[in-house]
Amino acid sequence: MVDRRLFDIARWSLMVAVWLLPVLYVFGLMRLLHLENAYHTCTQARFGVPDDRGLPVFGRLDSDVLPPRSVCTWVDGYTLDRVPWFVTPTMFVCLVVAAAASPVVISARRRGVMAGTARRPW
Repeated sequence: MVDRRLFDIARWSLMVAVWLLPVLYVFGLMRLLHLENAYHTCTQARFGVPDDRGLPVFGRLDSDVLPPRSVCTWVDGYTLDRVPWFVTPTMFVCLVVAAAASPVVISARRRGVMAGTARRPW
């Protein structure tokens, strides 16, 4: 039996997770976009200037869409992830919360806990 308080917590957790997950994903995807080539984008992110006067040699840019990841690598061994560190773990937490709260909300709605419309025995 799901009581009203547990239902409210599960419902709000589900709503927050369902709205936050796409927002974080789009934020991560926006960090994958670059208007110039990979060299200029990564050099600008690391040094603040897009040119190569006296800077270490740029290696490559690795990008993935799921989870959003954009890692710049230089020959000197330095790596820079252009997607903030909190995006992927928070997306994972949102998925876990949504997976845990969904059955509670669905079973409570089927029993009528949501609007106080549970069938009365009399």
